[in-house]
Amino acid sequence: MKKGVGKVLTRIIWLSIFTALTLNSGHAKIRLSPRVTVSGLSSGGFMANQMHIAYSDLIDGAALLASGPYFCSRANVALALNECMNRPRTIPHGETFLQLAKKFEDLSLIDSISNLKDDRVFILSGKLDKTVMPKVVEENYHFYKAAGVKDNRIKYVSNLAVGHAMPTINFGNSCQTATRSPWMSACNYDAAGVFLEHLFGPLNKATRSVQKNFFQFEQPYAPSMNDKGYAYVPAACQRGESCKLHVSFHGCRQTISLIGETYFKNAGLNEWAESNNIVIVYPQVEVEEWLGNPRGCWDWWGYSGLNFATKDGAQMSSVKQVIDQFLNQTIKLKEME
Repeated sequence: MKKGVGKVLTRIIWLSIFTALTLNSGHAKIRLSPRVTVSGLSSGGFMANQMHIAYSDLIDGAALLASGPYFCSRANVALALNECMNRPRTIPHGETFLQLAKKFEDLSLIDSISNLKDDRVFILSGKLDKTVMPKVVEENYHFYKAAGVKDNRIKYVSNLAVGHAMPTINFGNSCQTATRSPWMSACNYDAAGVFLEHLFGPLNKATRSVQKNFFQFEQPYAPSMNDKGYAYVPAACQRGESCKLHVSFHGCRQTISLIGETYFKNAGLNEWAESNNIVIVYPQVEVEEWLGNPRGCWDWWGYSGLNFATKDGAQMSSVKQVIDQFLNQTIKLKEME
């Protein structure tokens, strides 16, 4: 073996060992660009929307699936269960909630709404969704349009015959299933790939995810949040290559205690992440009956406090801390238990 080749191989081996030790015993030295995007299904879609609106200085793109517009519940569980889901007496208007968001901005509870103008937004409503009506989901489009986001930066998918679920190529229930665990449906439609390409631009083809690239981390405390969150860190990111950060929020009844690792291992994001240097973060909430969260939903109606949709919200600030820890390379990642 030539000396030059031997040195290169030795360097790669030691770099791999160092990376493994760094990830499993200390702070993760992952180089991330400051560009952060979010996505979510159902209550996770509401949460992704809240994060995007509240932290628009940091987050510059969102994918919202089967969820209504910002602050739709107005901190009222009755409105949340009716107007914001499948029994609306009147359709909640996105322009109305934009005006409410502007009041929050005036009070410095959220970042400037003007930050949204250059962002990319993906919205999906299934034609067969009986949980959150398509007309409610559509108000996301009207919110962002009123906020100044250009048409070519908003992708709105409303023609897919899917129920209340994450559409995948071939994992989950039949596409026509209205609503059933694990709320993922095989529709021959790669929703994850479609919205990631809309958020980031053209991507390399998806490849297989790698089991050893799944990690867990401690989440800062917030009501109804699990003490652990999960992340997929592509091999290239572990080697020190520059990567992007995307946060994915599961929906109600998709927590790890109810369906295990099903959501974050089968939603379709990791395959695109591996081939495109994208770190995917999967925060977790849990069932808290006494708190008024019997289905393990993200807080989009106020069970954790009336400030739930602002930067002062308990869950919001907890997730923001996680994002900051990834960006400043202080997150402690451990191998999956």
